Amino acid sequence: MRKPAALAFEAAATLLVADERAQRAFDLLGLRESETLLLHGAVGAVGQVAVQLAVALGAR
Repeated sequence: MRKPAALAFEAAATLLVADERAQRAFDLLGLRESETLLLHGAVGAVGQVAVQLAVALGAR
């Protein structure tokens, strides 16, 4: 995957960390399709990735 030209290297590096943390949380929770997930404070990088992963998993 290529880094978009408009994205700084520092910002691109944080996306990997946010993705890893959100994925790890979902693995620990055992989140499955059609389950309901409540996220508090989804304004940061981890929260935004968590919302996108939950939608991709089919959670509500």
